[in-house]
Amino acid sequence: PQVARWFQGEFNQMWGDGPGGNGDSRFGKQKDFRPPYTTTLGKTKLTVHFSPAPPAIAPAASTLGTIATTLNKTHRRADLALFVFSEQRLTNALLGAQQRGAQIRALIDASFAFRPYSEGLDMVGLTRPNEKCKIELGNQPWSKPIADFGFPSLPEGDLLHHKFAVLDTKIVITGSHNWSVAAARSNDETLIVIENSAIAQHFQREFDRLISTAKLGIPKNVTQKINQQKKACGKLQQQSN
Repeated sequence: PQVARWFQGEFNQMWGDGPGGNGDSRFGKQKDFRPPYTTTLGKTKLTVHFSPAPPAIAPAASTLGTIATTLNKTHRRADLALFVFSEQRLTNALLGAQQRGAQIRALIDASFAFRPYSEGLDMVGLTRPNEKCKIELGNQPWSKPIADFGFPSLPEGDLLHHKFAVLDTKIVITGSHNWSVAAARSNDETLIVIENSAIAQHFQREFDRLISTAKLGIPKNVTQKINQQKKACGKLQQQSN
């Protein structure tokens, strides 16, 4: 009942007085700031955090801050299955976990995995300029690239639409929330953190299923495109000088 009340409150803000009423339905940045809600159910610690956060709210207090704080608890392994991963501070949190000795494995949807803003590129030690030859602000390619990175083998037209991570086989980050600034600052999303090893095992099985047939590593055509972009950007820089 307590968790249901949190979701009911979020729904009520968006519903307002209903269609045809006074127009007081609030979405996106119009909604009140909601800090993360946390409760303990038996041996399970559950955190629910709704987005977006108003512009005045510091990043650490946003849903991205909740993800980063949770990632900082990782000591042995983090397995990620994500549709989009484009937020630098979360990559930096994972880098800290790697430096503590944790193994990082990541699957990202094939349509996003190798875009210039994909944080997957950082994890495999690559930098890719965008169409304007700009590098993402704060870009930090890892000096020890991860080996288990790629995208799952899915039927044509299907997407890896998951937004979850399993940490040390006992913590799950999930919900509708992509690991992006848009999800935290613009979209109406739900982020859920579950600290329960039994539930984590269910998510772990799904990750293991996906990675068992995944295409890991950097495809040759991606490497070629990155090299071509860097070469073209280098020529543009020489011409501008």
